Amino acid sequence: MRISGQAHNIGILSDAYGTGVVWVFYDMRTYYYFRDHSGWFKENYTIDGKLYWTHTNDLREAFRVDSKWLIKHQVSKQLAGYYYWVELRDQYQRLI
Repeated sequence: MRISGQAHNIGILSDAYGTGVVWVFYDMRTYYYFRDHSGWFKENYTIDGKLYWTHTNDLREAFRVDSKWLIKHQVSKQLAGYYYWVELRDQYQRLI
């Protein structure tokens, strides 16, 4: 068996004999959303390129990240001073 593709995307399994049988499997992606009582946080930039955070009620516009490392080293520093919690959702934006 040969596996190709990335760990969190689509992987394709095909046998070594070349019989043409191809299996496609999907690994579920999880995303972290940042929320407070006003809604979800949305990342915006000024013309000068400075980051500022606003709120949105539309989940599709909300800022999301799929890496715990980014939360620890980047996002938590940017959201310092805000009261927020982290929601874990799947690729279809359903709560996990």
